[in-house]
Amino acid sequence: QVLPTESEWQDRQLINNGMNSFTPIEAALDPNDWHQTYRSVNAWRERAILCFAHAEAAVGETLLAMGKVPDRGAKVGLRHGSGEPLDDLATAMGADGPFGDMGRKAVSALVDFRRHEGLRPFLSHGTTRGSIDRHGEWVVILKLVSFRGREAQWDETAFDQRQAESVLAELKSSTKKLGS
Repeated sequence: QVLPTESEWQDRQLINNGMNSFTPIEAALDPNDWHQTYRSVNAWRERAILCFAHAEAAVGETLLAMGKVPDRGAKVGLRHGSGEPLDDLATAMGADGPFGDMGRKAVSALVDFRRHEGLRPFLSHGTTRGSIDRHGEWVVILKLVSFRGREAQWDETAFDQRQAESVLAELKSSTKKLGS
């Protein structure tokens, strides 16, 4: 028995479906559009990572300054691991911390900034996959591998272009408040 060729198969399918013509579907995207989209997604990611870097620098400088204050400064943590400086600042300015009497505004800014903390590992360590929707706007999927119980677990988050721009605007605002 001879198997039908691809074109014979298509003809049979069209006839079986009552169709008498075949219209191929082709990608209508100009490669230059794709490259521009790729640059746009990476620029968004870069600006978001930069917000985290600015926030971490501001927190580090604040902790160093607090650490130099006589008496109270010795109680300020100066750790450098992921998220630890934010924890140290929260502790130092918390109700029981050495700077608790001065920290209301800073604690509020810190809480606001920390809403975005879950995005940082996706941006810094995750893989990115992008596409373009039918309106020409990009969609990005960020995937992050972590290990739990010696097994890989993939987490993912996705943004369309408008959501991503909104998240970036919120992150910029939170970073600016925290830095001030």
